[in-house]
Amino acid sequence: MIRDGKMRPGKSRHRRCLDKPPHGSVSRYQSGCRCDNCRSAKAAANRKHRAEYLAKYGRSLNYNSRKPSRGHRFVDNETRLRIYERDRWICQLCSGPVDPDLHWNDRMAPTLDHIECQSWSPVPDHSESNLRLAHRSCNSARHNRQ
Repeated sequence: MIRDGKMRPGKSRHRRCLDKPPHGSVSRYQSGCRCDNCRSAKAAANRKHRAEYLAKYGRSLNYNSRKPSRGHRFVDNETRLRIYERDRWICQLCSGPVDPDLHWNDRMAPTLDHIECQSWSPVPDHSESNLRLAHRSCNSARHNRQ
């Protein structure tokens, strides 16, 4: 079992198939089995679902987005960099420098902030004149306020 916070070799935290039918199926994976056969079956089901979604909607399925229908990229990378350069890599909310080499999920990473918030209008304005550079933390703190 667990010794000094680590698992012993050969032990596992999940339930096993124990060769019960249907071994190597999605249903056994969903019930807690993580053997190689069940993981392979679940991966194949996921690939099939993604391919069907792509064929039906013409775009890939984005599991990380809260609203998959809208997606999270409203501005292409060239426009995004053009706005960052226009603002000289200075946060327009706190006037601090923004490091372009930070990981996208870092709290001080560059993001685009809408001057007129998306929630204020029925059709959000993603034009360059309505976007500005901001730190991720500054942008999150601003939320939908002026």
